[in-house]
Amino acid sequence: MPGVPHRRAFLERLEGSEPRVVSKHPLTHERVRQFIGRDHPTVVKLQHPAVARKHVLLEFGPLVRWWLDDMGSPRGTWINRTHYAGVRRLLEPLDLIRFEGGEQGDVVFRFGVEGWTAKDAPLRSLIDLAPEDPARWEVWADFLEEQGDPLSQRIRGFGPSPGDVGVTSGHRWEHGFIARGILQRGGRVLASLQTELKVLLGNPFSRWMRALHVDFVSYEDGAQLEALEAEQVLQILEREQPPALRVLTFQLSRFPNGVRLHEQFLALQRALPKLQSDFETLLNGSSP
Repeated sequence: MPGVPHRRAFLERLEGSEPRVVSKHPLTHERVRQFIGRDHPTVVKLQHPAVARKHVLLEFGPLVRWWLDDMGSPRGTWINRTHYAGVRRLLEPLDLIRFEGGEQGDVVFRFGVEGWTAKDAPLRSLIDLAPEDPARWEVWADFLEEQGDPLSQRIRGFGPSPGDVGVTSGHRWEHGFIARGILQRGGRVLASLQTELKVLLGNPFSRWMRALHVDFVSYEDGAQLEALEAEQVLQILEREQPPALRVLTFQLSRFPNGVRLHEQFLALQRALPKLQSDFETLLNGSSP
């Protein structure tokens, strides 16, 4: 699809407190799998303590876009403000990719696409205002189709499955994006509930997530730990401020000591003006 510019991608290495570009590394879509690492055949070879032998895989794949796969590196990988370990994530222009190096300093790259401009930014902004309006999605899909962008097919119900776009199963989707996030153990082996939530919020496909249900009971951590984790989830949401979130519900094994949790919920309400849930709704355990 020659109309899609994502083929002509590159990484810029940044250094300094006021970041400056010190090197530029083209990504070649003819080589579908490329790595950043110390001694594996790579697109970027780095001898640095922040970088594992085969740290991340860069892959040209679904939706004619570039994807980053952390290869289970000891320190993981940061994309913007979210930490990923053994997780796949769609890359978007201007994403910052960071490898933590401790006293030796971090390694930072910026992902870019030649000739990229956010031509569809006004259409995305319209969806921000009313993500439940299918007409706004159709206008965006029409624009993308004119550009030869296969994301239009996903918006219309075709294209890659959730697993192919780096998101776990169980969520509810509308127009190719997550409308209702559901965090539930479901037999999956996860690092932690907090880690899964951060990964979900950091994924581009959750930009218009309007509801979130967290089933603490399924994680089998016990009632006392559930209450602590519920506070931590509220803190993460307050910090990350998902822009479209309106409904939030928790499933807990018993009603917690509500004072601290209620205070944290009030802080979240102040951070998210669109949030429609009250404290009673939060604790009623209904799945969105």
